[in-house]
Amino acid sequence: MQPHLTRLSDYALMHAAETPGSEACVFGHERVTYKQLASATDLVARALLRIGTHRGDRVMLVAFPGPEYLVMLLACARIGAIFVGADPRQNIDDIEQIIHDAKPQVLIGIGVVDSHDLAEDLGTIMFSCPETQEFVLIGGTTHRFATPFDDFLEDGAKLPLERVDQAAAHVRPDDVLSLVYIRGATNAMKGVMLSHRNFIEVYSRTAQIYLADPMRVINNYPICHLECQGGITAHAIIAGGCQVFLERFKPEETLLTVPRERITVWGQEVSMFQRIVSEPSFPATDLSSLQQIWWSGGIAPPSLINKLAQTGAICSTRWGTPETSGPAVLSDPEAESQRFDKVIGKTTRGFDMRIVDTRERRSNENEPGHIQIRGDCLMTGYYHRLEETSDVVDGHNWLRTGYVGAIDENGDLKLIGRLDDIYISGGYAVHPGEIERVFERHPAVMRACVIGIPDDQNRQIGVAYVQPLPGQKLPDKEIEAYISERLAPHARLQHIWIREQLPEDLIGNIDRRTLRAEARRTTVQSRRISTKRFRALDSI
Repeated sequence: MQPHLTRLSDYALMHAAETPGSEACVFGHERVTYKQLASATDLVARALLRIGTHRGDRVMLVAFPGPEYLVMLLACARIGAIFVGADPRQNIDDIEQIIHDAKPQVLIGIGVVDSHDLAEDLGTIMFSCPETQEFVLIGGTTHRFATPFDDFLEDGAKLPLERVDQAAAHVRPDDVLSLVYIRGATNAMKGVMLSHRNFIEVYSRTAQIYLADPMRVINNYPICHLECQGGITAHAIIAGGCQVFLERFKPEETLLTVPRERITVWGQEVSMFQRIVSEPSFPATDLSSLQQIWWSGGIAPPSLINKLAQTGAICSTRWGTPETSGPAVLSDPEAESQRFDKVIGKTTRGFDMRIVDTRERRSNENEPGHIQIRGDCLMTGYYHRLEETSDVVDGHNWLRTGYVGAIDENGDLKLIGRLDDIYISGGYAVHPGEIERVFERHPAVMRACVIGIPDDQNRQIGVAYVQPLPGQKLPDKEIEAYISERLAPHARLQHIWIREQLPEDLIGNIDRRTLRAEARRTTVQSRRISTKRFRALDSI
């Protein structure tokens, strides 16, 4: 195993010295060695210092995953700046929220996305944020307030290289490396502060578990996502591996990439793998290069697990939140993968877990309750939100994760779902995740989303959105019978709406927020819903 270093950039420099010709990243036809990566990182670090960036200053990048992202993250790590990532496809209101909250001293972005002039949007927002002193554009586009990226680098080359080493000497392990923005309970964006220590500790542990020779991974997550920065990038850099960047998550492109680039470790969220294995080309794709497969984001249905296990790779699962800096619970790679449709695994080294009831008292861990995590790698806090931080991390350093789970007889975590998704029907707490997994065991169902809505008689009642597998049909009578015989009376659903495609976020997860708003609207008007768009089943 590699020595324990202080910063992510230290690992890149070490690999550049020891194996300079090995690939650090691939993007399309562009291949970057560790020697080239180290040189590019130092150049960007010099450019940031040249324009006055100091330790603790925020540097925000609005771009797709690729070499520019990797170099910018490592340059920030090198000189003690704080990296803030945003995806160009994010809602511009969200990007504006992040800019006004993070107040970056430097804003760097691509100019055009999907024929849209993103540069004009960023320039307008930057103009309203007085803390942002520099606006740099990548990719040849221009803006009246922006510096072209090439000019930014050219100016940086005038700064002596020793200035980078001088800045690096002042960076401490507990300094914040990244602000990972998530949506809070009020829908406002808030930044999770993650330190150099967070990244090194958590992903040194995963690098010891997900072993492969050579280490080649796909990175198709948006750069604002912790799995992009930590689960893929930090893991690969620490292990001296190569990450193959894809601009965005596309199932068909991902499947083409695995055999072409001889991917050995493949990590995706459950929803992403559901999309991937549903591709018509999946059965015929050569996946023989895979040594390890892991998934996150929840419990996988048995059909998905079986398809992934048939690749011959070791399959495992993991769970964590941005506030835990990444995976706090991991499955044993030696465990039977068939168990993973029920459990995630046990806490990894450095973390403790407990299950408490809604009154914050320790409960019978075999019964569902609030999952709380304590450990040496919890977030530093929410950026300039001390009160919100103390709301989720108590005086004994227990993090209230916002998720519901239970501990089985083997000590493994059974993940049930998010606390704020639970609804009360007929006096009973209903966990949507449990109903969704019932749907997903049906051979024609790809995925489902269950939402609680107000109901005069039962306080709340559930509605379901179901997406069939491509080419599959879900007859009303069949799905009604299937669900009716598997749900308790209090968990009955008022409506089941079957759709060929459910709304998604940037990585293919079901956009529950959009469906929740729609369910409240459409249920009130359900008798007027066009049967061409929905098929409703009443009184299941």
